[in-house]
Amino acid sequence: MYMRKEKLKKAFTLMELMVSAALLLVIMAAIVPQFRAIRNSWATTQDSSVKIQNGLVLDEHLNRNLTTASQITAVSSSEVGNGFITFKDNLGATQKYMVEDGYIVFGPVGHEEQLAGPVSKFQISCYSLNDLENPMTDVSRIRLVKIETEITNSDSQSSANKVISEVFIQTNKSTISDQNVIDIIINPDQPDTAYDYTEGDHGCDAVIEIEKNSTQGLLCFKGIVGNASWQIPQNTEITEAKLELWCVNHNGNHDVYIYRMNVGWTETSTWNNIGGGIIPGTNCDSMSVVTANLGNSVPTSVEIDVTEIVRGWINGDYPNFGFGFINSKNNSLQFAAAENRTGTGAHTPRLIISYQSTDNNPKIALKNTLNYGGSHGIIDSYNSSAGFYGGSNISHNAVVTSNAIGSDIITLYSGGRIYGDAYIGPGGNPAIGFSTWGSTITGEEGTLDEAVDLPTPTAPTGHPFHGWHEGDFPSNDWLGGERILNSNHYFNSISIWSSYITINGNITVLLNNDLNIGSGRSIRIPPGSSLNLYVKGNCNIGGDINSFFDRLPSNLKIYMIGNNKSFSTWGTGNVYALLDNPNGSVSLWGGQFYGRIKAKYLSGGCKIHVDLDSNFGSGGGSPSRLWTFGGNIIQGEILP
Repeated sequence: MYMRKEKLKKAFTLMELMVSAALLLVIMAAIVPQFRAIRNSWATTQDSSVKIQNGLVLDEHLNRNLTTASQITAVSSSEVGNGFITFKDNLGATQKYMVEDGYIVFGPVGHEEQLAGPVSKFQISCYSLNDLENPMTDVSRIRLVKIETEITNSDSQSSANKVISEVFIQTNKSTISDQNVIDIIINPDQPDTAYDYTEGDHGCDAVIEIEKNSTQGLLCFKGIVGNASWQIPQNTEITEAKLELWCVNHNGNHDVYIYRMNVGWTETSTWNNIGGGIIPGTNCDSMSVVTANLGNSVPTSVEIDVTEIVRGWINGDYPNFGFGFINSKNNSLQFAAAENRTGTGAHTPRLIISYQSTDNNPKIALKNTLNYGGSHGIIDSYNSSAGFYGGSNISHNAVVTSNAIGSDIITLYSGGRIYGDAYIGPGGNPAIGFSTWGSTITGEEGTLDEAVDLPTPTAPTGHPFHGWHEGDFPSNDWLGGERILNSNHYFNSISIWSSYITINGNITVLLNNDLNIGSGRSIRIPPGSSLNLYVKGNCNIGGDINSFFDRLPSNLKIYMIGNNKSFSTWGTGNVYALLDNPNGSVSLWGGQFYGRIKAKYLSGGCKIHVDLDSNFGSGGGSPSRLWTFGGNIIQGEILP
């Protein structure tokens, strides 16, 4: 007989319990901050998402409603942080955007409802088409509304999301009845009777009918010259003027003769009171005749070049009494009249005038010297608003300036050419300031009246440009492929040797060091996007920048920060940009450069094509403009 021995059960000692508790506290101390960070990150992400959604809704709302405005009635000054704008919509109702209790509200005046927010800024700046740099509050001239909004949340400690909305509007336009576009037909069989128009066919209810020796036509676009926002200032340089007519009917291959009238008339004028019909050399200028051949078929519309006649009106050489029409053959010729209300505005006569505003901004402006040449070392010009460089879009208006004086300030060698004018600093001696060794300056060689202002660029401030940079971009360039930038960044450098960059949105990038673009690599800017690039180091460009899609130099502004920084090109890549390096050198040896340049020194031997339609100011400078008189409105717009 034996007794079974009970197994002793081992328990935790007090010391073991204390050690376990201590370990648990250490683990919890490590884990809790992580949970807190995750929670805060999630809250921040939610907050940012809400603010972004608020911004998108607001931007779409502003564009949708302001583009329908028929009249701006009141607007706050651009200096007001929380502004307002009041306008009449296309139904005649008066609407208002403003800030109330920290939120943007919108609606009929006195009945506004909350739209977006909370906001810390709702700043409204308005501009006329003639000056896109200086804000104004003249409601009769406003054509661009720019609104900067900072959207926050109820937590005042969180950062704000900035939204910038830009809306081109066409308000305060004249209609057919008050724009004074007039046309009539006159008939020798009833010399004392005026005809405003006759009934037409082919979908038109008002036509100008022209028959040789029996019916003639008069057409005038009055008030096209003046200082109002919809007029063209006197002595503006006209590049082209076209008379567009909607052709209703004709039979046979024949010509229509168009003259500049030199006697006044109205819609009640008759055959007799203008002097017995249209008589070249008597009541119209016989030397101004423009012949338009309409061919055998009936075209939808015809465009007739009347540039020389319109230039005379704009220059004040003679008063604007409009056009007189004589048919070359005895058949019926019908054009849609100004009173036509059938179909679109294309069914009425239109006068389309293209002109170039005076541009006093730097094209190629230097502090010191230019040393350029070789068989490809040419500098000419073009207009980006007219499309890509080439063909008829090449001009000889490239102005090169230097503020320096002395010997060999502007030097061309070995076949280099400046197709345009060149100027050295005030008080300089052109006899020694220019050196053209086997080269040519096609325009004037002179001196500046005053030095060109070349201010030093400064780096952007605020988030994300303060503090430490984000490192190099892209960090894995060797993998190739596309890299997308869709927000502002502060990088150490950008080096593209295997991949390429696409810009999505209107963004600003600051580089603490260099920009390097390898051969065959690129930075691409699609339509609707733009890049302001600030570089504290050097730029070494072997590939393409902004040479895809629209290729508008104004979509890429490159600012070199600091002294003695260099921008250089090599290889076959092309650059479309506005380059601002007034304290450093620009050396162009590869590809071609399109845009404008400010630099201390410029050297090289590749082609430079100055874009006359852009400058370093915000919103473009003095671009070509297209003005249309007639249709259903008077319209003036900047070409995209």
